[in-house]
Amino acid sequence: MMNVALQLKEIAKINRPLAPDIKLIIPCRKHQYTDSLIELINEARFQKNDLLLECSLIASETDGLNNKYTDLFCKLLEENWHSSQEDIAEYLEELKDINSIDTLFSVALLDESKYDDEPIPLAKKCIWALGAINDKKSLKKLQMLATSRNPLLKEAAVAELKKLNNSFE
Repeated sequence: MMNVALQLKEIAKINRPLAPDIKLIIPCRKHQYTDSLIELINEARFQKNDLLLECSLIASETDGLNNKYTDLFCKLLEENWHSSQEDIAEYLEELKDINSIDTLFSVALLDESKYDDEPIPLAKKCIWALGAINDKKSLKKLQMLATSRNPLLKEAAVAELKKLNNSFE
């Protein structure tokens, strides 16, 4: 039987990866392939292969995320060659790893500068991830974002703080 990495590479070559295709080869939430998937994500990152990255990320989520992914996800979140930044922010929200706080904050600020009066989807997902972490440092970062000159970013940060019963004065 072909190994998982080769199977995922084949799926990525054919078309946009579909979660049902990947779920056929990766057992759900078994954490069996973490190390192999991290290697595959690094390979996709080195090659700047968006389809392979997307396929590997779906496989990682299916296999089950853990904090071994945090450093790599933070690096990818700061890079703009791929189309998976919002998914990665959601994965970091799921992980709730304090080691992602600074990256989530800086990416939210970068995303803020792209928009003045449009939705800020990546920044919002970073804000939600900071809220999910919900520790002293992440709350401080949310309070800083709540002072943004961008009304949409400010609104999202204030809403997250209110959701956490940590009102911003």
